[in-house]
Amino acid sequence: MGEATPPAWLEWVKAPLLLLSANSMDRQESKTGASEPVVLSANMAARQLFEIKDDFFPQPLSLLFTERTCRQLAPLLIPHGSGAHQAFPFEITSAYTPEGKPPIQILVQGTPVDMGSADWLLTISRTWQTSTSLNNAMISQQNIIEALNFMPVAVEIYDRDLKEIFSNDHSDRMFGYGPGEVSGLDDWWELGYPDPEYRQLARKAWYDAMDTSRATNHEILMKDWVVACKDGTSKIIQFRYRSIGDLHVFVFWDISEQRRLEENLRQLANTDTLTGLFNRRSFFERLALSLENAKTSGIPVSLMMLDLDHFKSVNDIHGHSAGDATLREVARRCQKLLRDGDSMGRIGGEEFAILLPSSDHKTAAGVAERLRLSVSSLPIVLEGANLNTSVSIGLSTSLPGETDMFGFVKRADQALYAAKAAGRDCVRPELA
Repeated sequence: MGEATPPAWLEWVKAPLLLLSANSMDRQESKTGASEPVVLSANMAARQLFEIKDDFFPQPLSLLFTERTCRQLAPLLIPHGSGAHQAFPFEITSAYTPEGKPPIQILVQGTPVDMGSADWLLTISRTWQTSTSLNNAMISQQNIIEALNFMPVAVEIYDRDLKEIFSNDHSDRMFGYGPGEVSGLDDWWELGYPDPEYRQLARKAWYDAMDTSRATNHEILMKDWVVACKDGTSKIIQFRYRSIGDLHVFVFWDISEQRRLEENLRQLANTDTLTGLFNRRSFFERLALSLENAKTSGIPVSLMMLDLDHFKSVNDIHGHSAGDATLREVARRCQKLLRDGDSMGRIGGEEFAILLPSSDHKTAAGVAERLRLSVSSLPIVLEGANLNTSVSIGLSTSLPGETDMFGFVKRADQALYAAKAAGRDCVRPELA
């Protein structure tokens, strides 16, 4: 048996082509003891794919394909004269490659021919390389599920009717519901969002995300939502949504701890660590905003500047820990008397400021006097001593249309200096 002379057009085809003989007289015995088809020739694309040389032919098919593949192909390559010679498609799951390289997965189209001693033309229409383990994982549904369950994020998949068809282990652990306890989104609205108004907002956001994803064919990052869990706790959840065909795919993260840390950082940035009051920067930001609101509404805002009287002597006589305790207690007593919406900040060592939105001068003067009495009427109890202390307070009220925060603060400061000059432990309004 000799090599079939390949037609010239064989090299014109870019797809890898193999010429095979399936006649019994041309079959060679494989290592299994059974006869098998022989590869008579191949075009350049096939020789490059399998990395074979021109003098390779003729050789058994098993030198190119795996033994398992040859066993599958053999019944399909029926010799001439059987009356069953027909074209066939066949997907090969592995093929020969040089040692140390991953197998090649190919799709073969078989066509019967009458070309000298050749009986079959095998066209390799698609090739891709993949590792055996990855290929097995791709074709194994169980492995895919195990991979999804291993992921450190929650994954839920719903069908076109919004019935749940899959949730991974992380999702079940996140919310506490086991398999079958939540059958669809209708159940989820009731369980995850027990407040009717909040549920309505969440539901609209979900459906808007679905519509947008279908229209754009992109994933949608939704806003954070507070979701109730089975055990009665709540978690802040960040959702990503993607519409894939008729499926609705949700991936989400529990970001409760992240948001808690962010809130702590915001508080640290805005808060005086000793007293828990607003710090200087944060207080003046609120004051500027309050002046803008007062200009719009026409309702004045009032500002008090407070200073602890003779505070230096507290530190000198009792120590700085006693001074810190005094500042905290004065802040506590003042905050106890403030209204909702009022703000208090520590803007210096022993200097405080209080913002009273929607307050005219008369209202603010009454609040200031009550604050002064709350500090001076009872001693501050320290370890080993009872400390009598007092505050001086300067008061100013915004003018119609005023937005000059610095001028507003300056008038309150001048009133504070007047209270100190008057003997301390008193309230003084801004100078006329």
